[in-house]
Amino acid sequence: MPYRWTNIRTVEPSVPHDNIVHQPFSLWWAALAASDETMQGGPLVPAWLRLFSTHLSTADQIRLRWGGDLAQSAELRRAYSALYGRYFSRALLASRLGLTDFVSLRTNKTRLPNGIVVERTLKGDIPDWIAWNPAEGAYSLCEAKGSLTGRQADFMTGQPACIRDGKRQFGRVQVLDRSGRALATRNWVAANLWSTDGRPRESVSLLWDPPADGTVISEGDRQQHADGMRRRRIANIALRLGRPALLGSARRLGGALLRVTAKPDGDGMPTKVSTANEDELLRPIERPAGELHEGTYAAAMISAFGIRSVVTSEDVAALMLARKSGEPAMLFGLSVDSLRADQAIRRTWLSGQGIAAPDGLSLFDLHRVEIDV
Repeated sequence: MPYRWTNIRTVEPSVPHDNIVHQPFSLWWAALAASDETMQGGPLVPAWLRLFSTHLSTADQIRLRWGGDLAQSAELRRAYSALYGRYFSRALLASRLGLTDFVSLRTNKTRLPNGIVVERTLKGDIPDWIAWNPAEGAYSLCEAKGSLTGRQADFMTGQPACIRDGKRQFGRVQVLDRSGRALATRNWVAANLWSTDGRPRESVSLLWDPPADGTVISEGDRQQHADGMRRRRIANIALRLGRPALLGSARRLGGALLRVTAKPDGDGMPTKVSTANEDELLRPIERPAGELHEGTYAAAMISAFGIRSVVTSEDVAALMLARKSGEPAMLFGLSVDSLRADQAIRRTWLSGQGIAAPDGLSLFDLHRVEIDV
């Protein structure tokens, strides 16, 4: 999955001047977000690995641009725009802001470890996720938007309607600790304006941070909350990995574990695009890996046929058979190290073969990595 160029604008009330950066964005981040959403019981779209390649523009293979308006009917266009908005928003929130352990919010009440509750207070749409912000030691509420018909000027210099709608959603929920106190959260709306062959404008991703009040988690309690969010995220995907024992306090792995070795290869990053300064060399915010990645994973195979957890010897045999085929297939992995409470946050490993994120989630091209059991 190559890089595609896009415009990323970040707006924070605490920063006097917001910024807009034209830079490459790796589609591996979007694919990882899509796979995690699928594994956690979100939109069941295992064929997203085909959709990216099917919908991406073939006329412009540099910019983040779709080949058409995603679908013929208005209803499907809105659905695809929202679905891709969800995937790309999560990818931006993780890659640009470092948020981890996304948990989808339930309609009225979402319970988290350590007695944390996210509770609806008013009617109307609520944010998509609660996530953990390691840099701030705080919870973050997050809302995703995708726009096919919005105005580029609104995204570049102003506040599009979808941002205003997203910001209002934060006022309809509250995050409470075990004593019923409202916690302060860093809240983010991530909105994507799509570019298509029929709408050849610049694509823009706008990250907006509305302020939030409440009790700040003490520094001594932050690691406990971070571990709790990780436990909740792991519980959400345990059954899809075919490992219900992960739900228990002992978190027994059981079943086959895969040792994955992936090589660095630059991820197909372009070095230059047409800009005001033709000699300008632009780089992505993350550095492509310069070393091997080796990790042990509880894993699942994602293909056009769906999700197959790799637990038994029969599952391993099916995985190895799929590796010999030419059909697109991905290997989704939960790092064994991520099950340890004292896991150290490391930088992202990213290559043309896949991505390994700091929160223990990884996604690889099944045909391009070495696998041992």
